[in-house]
Amino acid sequence: MLDDEKLSHVADWLLGPPLKILAILVLASVAKWVGRRAVKRSLTKLHSGAVRERMGAMRKRTPAALLEPGETSLRAEQRIDALSSVLRSVLSSVIWATAALMCLGEVGIDLGPLIAGAGVLEEPELWGVEQLGANGVMLRLVVKTTPSQQWRVSRELRERIKVAFDEEGIEIPFPQQTVWHKPAEVS
Repeated sequence: MLDDEKLSHVADWLLGPPLKILAILVLASVAKWVGRRAVKRSLTKLHSGAVRERMGAMRKRTPAALLEPGETSLRAEQRIDALSSVLRSVLSSVIWATAALMCLGEVGIDLGPLIAGAGVLEEPELWGVEQLGANGVMLRLVVKTTPSQQWRVSRELRERIKVAFDEEGIEIPFPQQTVWHKPAEVS
């Protein structure tokens, strides 16, 4: 019985995550191939037709001596090749980074802290209690972030603190005031 359970567990592990990872890698390869080919075709089509159509009106007004011959300029071809190369590299990087994150998720690595922690440079430091008041407790927390990420990180931090308080049953106090209204005495 124990051997059957072990065998079943090993079979589940071998057929589960490795096959999913293989499928992710195959799909990423296909997506990369299709994407790179689409970028190359669209930029080649842009160079061959659309740009020349837009330039047609200007060419009609330009003296014949200033016009290039009908051939494609070498410089324009080089620009299209450079742009195509950059776009295809960016596309490949995005596809493979996404596939790598998906594979890490399949292995069992929790990606939530990795993705949510983007923008935070160091572990936050609690500098202490600033104020104990009737309406709450003010803490001083210092978090170093990448430039322009401080507001996003601040919102995320407040949300996580609120969720943690809710899970522990801690209510956030708010000022309350009782108002007594007495009717004016009639004389």
